[in-house]
Amino acid sequence: MGGAVEQREPIVQSLKTASFYERNRKYLSRGLWHLLAIILVVLVLLPIYWMIAVSLKEPATVSRYPVEFWPAKPLWANYLEVWRRANVPRYMFNSVYLSTVYTILCVWFSALAGYGFSRFRVGIKKPLFTIVMATMIMPPMIFTIPHFLMFYKLKLLNSYWPWVFYGLAGSSFHIFLFRQFFSSIPLELEDAAALDGCSPFGTFLRIIVPNSQTAFAAGAIFAFQWTWSDYLLPRLFLQEAKFTMSVALSIGLHPPFRPDYAKDFPVELAGAVYYVLPLALIFFLAQKFIIKGVITTGLKG
Repeated sequence: MGGAVEQREPIVQSLKTASFYERNRKYLSRGLWHLLAIILVVLVLLPIYWMIAVSLKEPATVSRYPVEFWPAKPLWANYLEVWRRANVPRYMFNSVYLSTVYTILCVWFSALAGYGFSRFRVGIKKPLFTIVMATMIMPPMIFTIPHFLMFYKLKLLNSYWPWVFYGLAGSSFHIFLFRQFFSSIPLELEDAAALDGCSPFGTFLRIIVPNSQTAFAAGAIFAFQWTWSDYLLPRLFLQEAKFTMSVALSIGLHPPFRPDYAKDFPVELAGAVYYVLPLALIFFLAQKFIIKGVITTGLKG
């Protein structure tokens, strides 16, 4: 009898354990997902934290062992040094101006093209859309030299006119983004506007645009980020007075044949903080538009 009781106890204990996991499975699963999310956030933010920490160090303490995760005496003069060498206000204005002009033009004309692809029925719509999508898989580098020669012949180098033409031409990614988003808007809204005598362009302005704020916000953020982060085209098309932040920081912090190049590492990272901070602020303020705008593009093909 005592042996039967002893054999029953492990079975009862295992049943209790299984019952505990069954009752709390939802909370345990949620806790594991939260733990995974926290680990991923730490992995993403750690390089940013390290960039800021090193930007406040003296050159002699960068490679010190044991590692100093935060400087005992933050050296804020590194940021003033970047301000002096790279003329941050001037080139920050150039970057904001160029990125804003391109963003407005690119988003607007891409939205018009996307509306045409999503609503108008013409025989060549599918071949044209296929061509537009094909340009998405082409490396942008293959267009760089032809564009440079074209703008050189037109005498448009050292001006922002190339970005104006890029914006007027739209972006294949943005056209796809808007086309997919507009396809998810019910046709009944446009039919009602047409019955009231609204033209196709009036329907676009009064019906499509107010109901597509998420797509417009996401498209604007992507266009602004692309222009802000671009180094190659400003370096090729512009001269010093019109440089953007990406080029100015590279040249201003690294004059030719500087003997103390290796000693400027904290100053370089201080410049990187200047460069990244506007994009980080834009992302944290508008991340819901980015996520919602990208997700909703797949609602309807």
